[in-house]
Amino acid sequence: MGACASSGKAAGAFPSATASAKPDSKDDPKRLVLDAKQWAGTEKLQGGLESRYRVVCELGRGAFGKVNKVARLSDGAILAAKSMHSPSERALNEVQLWEEVSSPYHESILQLVEVVQGGAMELHLITEWMPFGELYDALDSIVFSEQACRMVTVQLASGLAHLHLRHKCAHCDVKPANILCRQRDPTVPGSIKLGDFGFCQRFASRSVPTFTVACGTLDYFAPELAANYRNTRTQTGLVVKYGPAVDVWALGCLAYELLHGEPPYFAPGDDERQLELIEMHQLAMPPESFESVSAHGKGFIHACLEPNVSDRALIEDTLRHAWLQPVTDERTREELLKSVPQTAIQRRQARVSADARRRLRVSALTVIAARRLSGDPDALRAALQAGPITSAPDGGTPTIRQSDVLVVPPSQSALQALNALESEASRGSEWRRGSEASMASYKSDDMRARVI
Repeated sequence: MGACASSGKAAGAFPSATASAKPDSKDDPKRLVLDAKQWAGTEKLQGGLESRYRVVCELGRGAFGKVNKVARLSDGAILAAKSMHSPSERALNEVQLWEEVSSPYHESILQLVEVVQGGAMELHLITEWMPFGELYDALDSIVFSEQACRMVTVQLASGLAHLHLRHKCAHCDVKPANILCRQRDPTVPGSIKLGDFGFCQRFASRSVPTFTVACGTLDYFAPELAANYRNTRTQTGLVVKYGPAVDVWALGCLAYELLHGEPPYFAPGDDERQLELIEMHQLAMPPESFESVSAHGKGFIHACLEPNVSDRALIEDTLRHAWLQPVTDERTREELLKSVPQTAIQRRQARVSADARRRLRVSALTVIAARRLSGDPDALRAALQAGPITSAPDGGTPTIRQSDVLVVPPSQSALQALNALESEASRGSEWRRGSEASMASYKSDDMRARVI
């Protein structure tokens, strides 16, 4: 759901509403799409989950609940059910915000379909089910190019515009792990959804910075957020306020990362150095990754990664940028279709693999910590209320503290997925796959998602 300044998932976070098991042949893609014309917003219902849904399989389990893949009894629609036990006030506030941003329907926002009250201490959140996992899980099913980057970026920018302009709230944790895929090819319009609204913050005016909570993920911190985070860590008492422009910065980081394989100011295992790089803002575009990138593409990244907030592009500016407009010139289109360098693909794969190992290591260690606390009910209760642990700065074993959150051990399917991931990564260039279907979507240059 959400926690402050974390490199990993937030305290009390559910497993993503994605499939631990692969989609099966019964998952008709048409049943995974909500009808925008008939969408009337999130429904609130009473009664148990079983009265309206059939549980197909369990997707994940966390300290505060579990996630199931479910089929709606009335029409067979495939959805995800996040079940919470004794939800906190913070979790309930997030649910309320999620209801708001789910209306009107937006194809780039993960929709909260129903909220089912299953008793005084139980709440079921019914959401769209995203069978193809997080963004980076899906990217390797296509031949990645600058055109593919454009198609992903325009969908994400459109979702952020929905938050900023329609609902006056900022996401504040835009990153690949919070971008989920409904279709195997994430470049198809409507295929990716922005989720996890635990860090969202409301604002009255974009020109007046009001946010003070140091939250989000360090790789995508804007300079003003980095300064806020540093002061929070050093307890100087000086608070640097910031606003929704941090989402535009994160959008630029993501576009850069898609083309280069790593975020622009990346110092693995050294948070302090990474903060320094962000604040220094000496943006480099290595020729090995950016030599073949169009001038519009580079200009888009520079517009988003402007350190001066007043000069940084607004979210609607990004959607109007020349890079995200339809291309009619055949020569330009062919240039955009060139695959990104293999080195960028390898960097991205290495980060995905390292992150998967870190998640499993932290998960196992928190279980060990919880077992150590099992003889002390008060300490265990405190652990359940606390935030998650993160890996050590050098990527080694984290320090176990009594505030560590309780989670279940990694499932067998998660371990199998990790083994498969590492096996694929070891194959190098063979991991890059493509299909005529994905190439057809590139060539269509369908920019419908840019509608503000």
